[in-house]
Amino acid sequence: MQQPRVSKDPVLLEQFTEETTFPYTANESRKLHILSRYASLQENMDGDEVLAIMGQPDQTTRIGFYGGKTEGWAWDYFLSREVPLAPSESDKYVSVRFDVDGRVKKIITKID
Repeated sequence: MQQPRVSKDPVLLEQFTEETTFPYTANESRKLHILSRYASLQENMDGDEVLAIMGQPDQTTRIGFYGGKTEGWAWDYFLSREVPLAPSESDKYVSVRFDVDGRVKKIITKID
């Protein structure tokens, strides 16, 4: 299942690239941007509203069991991340969880 269109305009959601080195730490400008804006996020927002507040996510991920139905999508904004593919206990982030209709269902923060 493709991620639902969450923006009225075509938006290319950039991902961490092969050039990203790990462990990753966001630069001071990116950290300030994430920390000063995430509290404005609210449930039921659409992707355009999230993009207007937070800007591009560092990573987008399908939520659901492998081979099973898609239950939603996560947009992650990392302050730090240890390794590229698996979450680590020391990662710091804001994760915006969308339902299958492209609406914010939950906002998870691990910033301390």
